[in-house]
Amino acid sequence: AGQIGEMPVRCKSAPGFLVNRALLPYIFKAIEAVAGGENADHIDEALVDFGMPMGPVELADQIGLDVCLDAGIVLGIAPAAKTLLDEKCKAGTIGRKSGSGFYEWDGNQAIRARQSQDPGVMASIAKSMLTPMIEECRQAVDEQVVDSADSADAGMIFGIGFPGFRGGPLNWAKEQ
Repeated sequence: AGQIGEMPVRCKSAPGFLVNRALLPYIFKAIEAVAGGENADHIDEALVDFGMPMGPVELADQIGLDVCLDAGIVLGIAPAAKTLLDEKCKAGTIGRKSGSGFYEWDGNQAIRARQSQDPGVMASIAKSMLTPMIEECRQAVDEQVVDSADSADAGMIFGIGFPGFRGGPLNWAKEQ
């Protein structure tokens, strides 16, 4: 695994294993917020400010809204997020691969306003968006999908780019 730049985390067989199980509710929380009228760019900027490689809405566009919808049907998705993804998929605006989704795309680059906001507001948005990820990581530990909180944190740091300086989602939540 080290030769390909990956770090394995021992995981019991379960839907979504660890990373997808924790990542998708985070994405769906953001989509649900957008469906409720929140600004996608503010959500994404809050998570980038937090240290994520990109925000959850932009990540959904990267993955493909059709893929997110299919995964949500299997793993569970809030009705508001499902409705919005259904609408986008029916319109053919499925993200980067179609040239538009939540954002317009110029090749591999999302066209985003990237407006800075009040740091306190941004921190509050990040905390809210990360809550489902933290809950899923806790459940994965409780259900012994992974053997420890440290394993869950490592999986999220190396699997999705959760900011390592924060120690992983469970460590970060514990420090709050």
